[in-house]
Amino acid sequence: MLEFDVGSAKNGIPELPGFFLRPGNIPIYGDENKQNDVLSLSNALYSITNWKLNSQERQKLELIYQSQPANTRLDSFGIFPSRSRGIRLAVMGFNSPEQVKDYLQSTDWHGDGSKVQKTIKSLQDRTQIARYGINVDVRKDGLGQELGLTTMVKQRYTNDKRYWLDDTDLWDSFLDALKQEKCVLKDKLLALKGWMSKPEMNFSKSGCFVILRGIHHIKLVISEGHVSKVKAYVFMVLIAI
Repeated sequence: MLEFDVGSAKNGIPELPGFFLRPGNIPIYGDENKQNDVLSLSNALYSITNWKLNSQERQKLELIYQSQPANTRLDSFGIFPSRSRGIRLAVMGFNSPEQVKDYLQSTDWHGDGSKVQKTIKSLQDRTQIARYGINVDVRKDGLGQELGLTTMVKQRYTNDKRYWLDDTDLWDSFLDALKQEKCVLKDKLLALKGWMSKPEMNFSKSGCFVILRGIHHIKLVISEGHVSKVKAYVFMVLIAI
């Protein structure tokens, strides 16, 4: 999977996209003794840029995996060749603020886990969240202090035929809850609400298609103990019928 930044290139030079690998149908759950899989996937990503894992990176990758609760999974491995060296890991499936805090402490993350827990509880008081995930950066000198907190208002399963089908009001209460975050722009929230739509029929010479638009997940970036950015990951799916 590739991730592109939409915007003008720096100094006229386009940046390389982010490269991500996802285990897909063979998820890497905690407590399954899959350290070798974690290291193999990380090495594969680093080979794109001719980087090599050092001993500290290996130790951190193993610690992150070994600390995972059994109900969580490593959802993706990513690198950004045009940014600083490091591997971004997405750990998904946390079901409580306490579980997130305990996990961060067990990985020796240098940020304040209690503030992350407080952020989650504050959201819980305002809206309903099905599951949480976190994004951490494994670097040469340890774990990055900036943390991505992924929120899912719906459990999505890869093999579910209704994976992309959402109610149009699925995210309404969550988007309303985000209004209290200082970094969030209200016009952006309105645009997000307008993006979600019911299935739309589209007819063309090549046949009939259904267009689905919605929000996959929303990530809160926690830096220096507070929410500094909020990112929405939207989708548009075209299905031939």
